[in-house]
Amino acid sequence: MLPQIFQGVTSVIVGVDGFGKNDVLKQYKIAEGGRERLSDTGVNIGTYVGFNQARLNVMGMNDRPASNEERSKMTQYLESGMQQGAFGGSTGLFYRPASYASTKEVIESLSFLNKYKAIYDTHDRDLGAVLNGIGYDASVAEAIKIGSAIDARIIFSHFTPQGKHNDGRANVGIDLINNARADGAQVFAAQHPYTATQSSLLAYTSPDWALAGGMTSLLERLQSKNLLNRLHSEHRQMLDIRGGPEKLLFTDNNKDLNGKTLAQVSKELNLTSLDTVLHIAQEQRDASVMNLELYDMDNIRLLATQEWMMTSSDGGSHAVPGQRAHPRTFGAFAKKIRQFVVDESLISLPFLIRGMTALPASFLGIQDRGRLAPGYYADIAIFDLDLVNDRATYEDPQQFAEGFIHVLVNGELALYHGEIKSTDLGQVLLRHQPLVNEMPTALQVKESLLGAFGGKDSLHKIESLTSTIELSSESKPLRTKIQYLNFLNESIAEYSDRENVIHFGVEGQYELFQGGNSIDPESAAYISLNKKDNLLQGLWLNFLYFLRDPSMEVQGPFDVPEHRNESWWKLVSGGRITPLLGIDPDTGYIRKVLYKNGVYVEEFDYRRVESGVVWPHQFKVINNGKVSLSGRYSTLKINSGSGLVVLPSWFPEN
Repeated sequence: MLPQIFQGVTSVIVGVDGFGKNDVLKQYKIAEGGRERLSDTGVNIGTYVGFNQARLNVMGMNDRPASNEERSKMTQYLESGMQQGAFGGSTGLFYRPASYASTKEVIESLSFLNKYKAIYDTHDRDLGAVLNGIGYDASVAEAIKIGSAIDARIIFSHFTPQGKHNDGRANVGIDLINNARADGAQVFAAQHPYTATQSSLLAYTSPDWALAGGMTSLLERLQSKNLLNRLHSEHRQMLDIRGGPEKLLFTDNNKDLNGKTLAQVSKELNLTSLDTVLHIAQEQRDASVMNLELYDMDNIRLLATQEWMMTSSDGGSHAVPGQRAHPRTFGAFAKKIRQFVVDESLISLPFLIRGMTALPASFLGIQDRGRLAPGYYADIAIFDLDLVNDRATYEDPQQFAEGFIHVLVNGELALYHGEIKSTDLGQVLLRHQPLVNEMPTALQVKESLLGAFGGKDSLHKIESLTSTIELSSESKPLRTKIQYLNFLNESIAEYSDRENVIHFGVEGQYELFQGGNSIDPESAAYISLNKKDNLLQGLWLNFLYFLRDPSMEVQGPFDVPEHRNESWWKLVSGGRITPLLGIDPDTGYIRKVLYKNGVYVEEFDYRRVESGVVWPHQFKVINNGKVSLSGRYSTLKINSGSGLVVLPSWFPEN
């Protein structure tokens, strides 16, 4: 992120506009060692998890309301990202497929955010340039309604009304935000000081109905003369709102498009503007474009004076040699300082610095950044105000800003005398990250777990484990089942005395035995289709299996608001991953196992076995706050090699 470092930026938030993925720990490789440095980024990075991405994963590009089941799946996707440290949920209601979602659907899918005291980030539905849209005024009101309904802090990720019809109308959005703030809502916004936007060619030129279902559905619609005529008409109207095809400038990796306007490319191809768009869509699915002169500078100036306004680039991170790009990536922060503080004296330097440092840190809930104070991370930019200047232009956008002399990230020099010194000083920012050095690292958690269960030597001597589990339930009587785990050949057997059948599974095969005879699974009516998977999962998710693996990684911490007495982590081994494990930070014991639907197993009454392994004597399965199942291990046998079977004295033998 060199463009950011040259502007004094030390931390960035990604995942805006609804497109943040939920695998936060995997994206930033947070495992062994905890807070590892981010290589080749140069700055600290935090993220939102995206509603658009959740809807895409669950429903694809379908233009219809989500069912209750689909909303639940979207919530599960989003909450997984929150548990891994995302700062909030983001939406891009301007973009497909989120544009197909109603206000009600968005609220219901994100209502869980309130328990995380999280953020609602939005590229709202219609900044003013949407064909037959709800309009700028209603769009601002909708975003405030959504954020207020889920009791989240609200931020408009880039807040400026669009289109000539909205010139001079920033005061409307300002009044809506100020009125909401007066009523107790926490509403904020960010901006960049340019009059051009940048986004997708299809988003700017094609109506939502045409692309519902994806490209295949679009091509099918084009076979209808009526739909094709409608598409031509609405495409022309969309271009009119945006100033015509001359105002759409390609900033794409395709060198045949890059740096040309839609009008120029259409002329070269001898096609109409719509046919040009469809040609590009079929060739490469979409393209990146700038929309020149869509914002009004007077609107931008008025918004810059608001106490709740922050600064953003709303841009990418890496320079691509030879590619036309939006200059905001290379100059947004420097331009705002030069234009609004130095040249125009519109706002004071302290006011602007607050909006770039303390205000966003406070809004994000980051307790130890954003200020020069004892105990805070030393993220510091030293600049010469007289020299600060944005060099990036629309014609030559990849020009680093000037005037920033030294930049420190986490106390070390990233920029020194105007030259890059290091690009591997950044850290991952997590929403639930406490103050410096108060959180145990993944390595510490791993050592604690190994110690609690006998240590590496004892664990690796275990060859098999057999246990008898006595279960009790108020809803129905349950029989005792004997489970057998063999760690040498990765097999598991389960004996059911109700069926007098042994189910035996190893990776790649599955057999049933009854009275010594093999049974065809298809002819055994009582065998569920998922039995094989359940058996193998029972082996793979047994924590001893993971702890015995020397290459095991620990991922986390995760945030589970309902269970904050435990420290939540996952174990990863051979591509397999456990459910969330609630680990006692003092003893290393696994206290709870949490599943996606909120059901969790609580393990307690840990006792030491003669081999050094510690094992829970009792457990409960809790669903919706009620105990649905309880049990205890009435026998436990551990074969630790050389035929030695360890049976703890506190387990009575049957």
